[in-house]
Amino acid sequence: MTTRNDVYNHLGEALHSALPEDGSAEIGMDPNKLFLRMGGQVFAITVEEKQQFAKTEDPVRAAMNFMTTLPYPFRSGR
Repeated sequence: MTTRNDVYNHLGEALHSALPEDGSAEIGMDPNKLFLRMGGQVFAITVEEKQQFAKTEDPVRAAMNFMTTLPYPFRSGR
């Protein structure tokens, strides 16, 4: 099974490839949540969501699929 740190790393990889390069977005975390700031909005990804990613065979793909449900344009293929 994928560890919590592995999931953080997979999410970070997925987020990094989708973030704008102009510095208008940032990633941060505390022990229970991963935070994504896009402009003036902050989104929190909870432990439960990370545990669901950990259960998948491809956590990076699961994280990218999650990103497509957030209320801002997700650009894949960068």
